[in-house]
Amino acid sequence: QMLKVGNFEWILEFNDIEQCISNELHKIASRTPKVLVIGCGTSQLSEKLIESFNFEVVVSIDNDGDCIEHMKRHTQSLTTKQSAKLLWYCYDIVEDYGNSQAPELAKDGYFDLIIDKGTFDAIL
Repeated sequence: QMLKVGNFEWILEFNDIEQCISNELHKIASRTPKVLVIGCGTSQLSEKLIESFNFEVVVSIDNDGDCIEHMKRHTQSLTTKQSAKLLWYCYDIVEDYGNSQAPELAKDGYFDLIIDKGTFDAIL
């Protein structure tokens, strides 16, 4: 059961990685990149990405359905244009790989940028 404490940032805040993301965007050919955020939890990273950069879509995944539902509710307060660019899926990158209900996750090469703040460490 997820604690009702609002948003929580593991490891780094958005401000800690904003410049790094900006630097990577200069290497991407697309003017409106598509981004995947792995292990989003209840971090505000995805909404900060939409607010700060010109992304076509930010797809955020986590294996905790409560976190995904929390973030869907939380981001409803964003503008319609911003919230339409945010997609949330309950998805386990280890167990669900290749069996996605999310069409974006089934397309090879769909994403221009993949961001993972700590999931890789948690898996290992």
